[in-house]
Amino acid sequence: MRKKLSILALLSALFLILSACGTELAEYDPDKPLGEQINYTITGIDAGAGIMLSTQNAIKDYKLDDYNWQLQTSSTAAMTSTLEKAIKDKRPIVVTGWTPHWMFTKFDLKFLKGS
Repeated sequence: MRKKLSILALLSALFLILSACGTELAEYDPDKPLGEQINYTITGIDAGAGIMLSTQNAIKDYKLDDYNWQLQTSSTAAMTSTLEKAIKDKRPIVVTGWTPHWMFTKFDLKFLKGS
């Protein structure tokens, strides 16, 4: 049950913005693994936040650490700033997120789908 909750937490916590990349980066390629395009990084928030623990557990449960996926600790303000810059620069990004949150009204965000 705990594993299912961790996976559910990750799926509900992570979302993805896919768009063409800016001029200094290659254009988003749906045929290329997303991890390669974002350096296998999930941009997170404060280290002590529950969503960070859930995301770390899901990375282990999905064995994403075998593929060098990493969760980058920052702050909510830093995460939303990074998200906004990526959208402005038209680069793909994966961040931790939750609803309700104002970023869903400001940006057209998509949740990752589980398999």
